[in-house]
Amino acid sequence: MLSQNQMVNVRKACETMYDHTCNIYCSQEVVQSNGVSMFEDVLLYENQPCHISQSAISAKSDGISSVLTTVINLYISPDITIPAGSRIICNGHEYHNSGVPASYGPFQKIQLDYVGDRA
Repeated sequence: MLSQNQMVNVRKACETMYDHTCNIYCSQEVVQSNGVSMFEDVLLYENQPCHISQSAISAKSDGISSVLTTVINLYISPDITIPAGSRIICNGHEYHNSGVPASYGPFQKIQLDYVGDRA
């Protein structure tokens, strides 16, 4: 088990790899002034330091050809809570959070689904 001081050093080392920032939105129920409630994307976190990793995984589909799938992971501070289904915009690209984050102490890893480029 790492000491508190060692854990702080590991976290600082992880944070040096954060080379982007992202904005995180979540769909929440909002009551408008006329009393009507609607679901809107609400900004949860702005300009959060992060790192996005992409890797390709090849899988046989029918024995003749293979299908290439891209796995996208977001690495970000463990101090923030990102609900499943959140919308994440990083470097002009839009992603959806596809599940529950995996927490590793000094960072959390979240698998993303690519939506498209933002204008």
